[in-house]
Amino acid sequence: MAQYFFDTSALVKRYRAEQGTDVVDRLFADAGSTFVISRLGIVETVSALALKVRAGELSLDDYAVSRKKFLGEIGRTNFSIVRLLVAHCRNAERLIDRYSPSQRFRTLDALQLSTASDLRQQGRIDTFVCADEPLCEVASQEGLAVLNPLALP
Repeated sequence: MAQYFFDTSALVKRYRAEQGTDVVDRLFADAGSTFVISRLGIVETVSALALKVRAGELSLDDYAVSRKKFLGEIGRTNFSIVRLLVAHCRNAERLIDRYSPSQRFRTLDALQLSTASDLRQQGRIDTFVCADEPLCEVASQEGLAVLNPLALP
């Protein structure tokens, strides 16, 4: 049974057809898999969908449909939602100190990765699903198994 932690960059592909959506849909089609997101991922996903409206990539009506589908899945507990802990914030600070001076590695990325790393250490996830190449690189450097839906056919 696969245990996936979804970063927002990959999760948003479930709610808007774009490159990588087919890979994400295949992951969700496996009834034996579990899907984990952080509490931060809820806010980030709604924000990412709204950004696509501002960028002209998504109509306001399609935004409303995508948002409703996402929040509906959250309500039906298709995801295990993990809260952010002080320890995640502290580890995110360590990650930023280590990686941000030399590569693009943002605050929210650090929080997501810190949470995923903690869950991996607990045996609660085995794969970090992410469509942000710089974040995928850092996650790999931190020892996580990474699945980038943009890198698969």
